[in-house]
Amino acid sequence: MMLEIRPLNNLSIHLDRLIKGRLWLKVMIGLVAGAGLGLLLNPSTGLVSESVGSWAANWLDLPGQIFMRLVQMIMIPLIFASII
Repeated sequence: MMLEIRPLNNLSIHLDRLIKGRLWLKVMIGLVAGAGLGLLLNPSTGLVSESVGSWAANWLDLPGQIFMRLVQMIMIPLIFASII
């Protein structure tokens, strides 16, 4: 399989689409919504019990843990191979 080489103009066009599509705004809204949800699910606020907060935290943490383990699965062999 041959690697296709594209000019950097295509990257510029793609970045312009991301900016015009307001990806940055969507990321900021997601960041604020996630922080707000985290504050609401915090047992110290008294809105949820500690067991429910712990259960929700474990489920919300699952995608992040899977992502981090996948990154480790890639990075450790790369680092090992680069040292050798």
